[in-house]
This record gives sequence, structure tokens and C-alpha cells, in this order.
Amino acid sequence: MSTTGKEIETNPRGIPRAPFIEDVQAHVGGPDAEVESTLRQFQQAIAKYRYMELNLNQKKKGLLEKIPDVGKTLSMVKYLKSRRSSKDEASKGDDLDEGDAASKPLTTTFELNDTLYAEAEVVENDTVYLWLGVSFSISNETKSERVGVAYRSNRLM
Repeated sequence: MSTTGKEIETNPRGIPRAPFIEDVQAHVGGPDAEVESTLRQFQQAIAKYRYMELNLNQKKKGLLEKIPDVGKTLSMVKYLKSRRSSKDEASKGDDLDEGDAASKPLTTTFELNDTLYAEAEVVENDTVYLWLGVSFSISNETKSERVGVAYRSNRLM
């Protein structure tokens, strides 16, 4: 794989490790050797690293832009869970009125894009589906704590 006969070391993402050269003169091939091919190899490697860095920074920026939306979604899931638990308590106890907010249908306004909103009535359900991007969504039961824990632990990274 490499010109020195050694196998190229890579990290888990497949990015090759940059070689450390202890003796430049021996690596090039002596004091009278042609250095153009060696320099060209290093310039190609640097170009690859810059491309990988740019790509990684773009992915990072896209993920950072999604954090506020995920936070809004998490607060909505928490609200649905609290609404569900208050509704369950209301069905068990006789001290709450039938006119309580938990017994009323939930009507909400949600964002379709930056300037367009729609109003909808949310149907009572035990499962919440979270759309995270193109071809990627997860489902979560409103009785579960998984989504909140996953969001908080990923937020710390």
C-alpha cells in the first residue's frame, strides 16, 4: 500500500495517519536524490487532509444547527409525557374536574419551515415519532426516559 512497504495505519474513520520522518535525507534517497516526487506525495496527502477537514467541519456545522430543533422536540416530548401522566392521574382520582387541560384535545401550531406554520390537533398516542433528517427517524414511547437521556448525554459532547 505505501511506498516503504509498510501498511498504512488508519483511524476508525479510515483517515490515514500522517507519517513521522526521522531522517529526511534517508527518506528522500540521499543528498543528490530528486525531491519533487516526495514533495508531490506530501502535497497530495495535505490536500486530502484539507478535504477531509472541510468535510468534517461541514458535518459538524450541520449537526450544531440541529441542536435547537432537537431541544424543542425534547421539550414537546416532555410536555406530552406530563400531559399523559396528568391524564392518567385524572382517570385514577376523582378530585380533578372533567374540564382539566389534560382531558381536552391538544391543538398546536408547528413549524413547516422558517416562515410557514400549520395548526393541527394531536391525537393521543403512546408513541412519539421524531424525524431527525432525510430517511432517519426514531420512535419513542412516552413512558420511556430514553430520548431525554440520549439528548442530554450527546449535548455534553
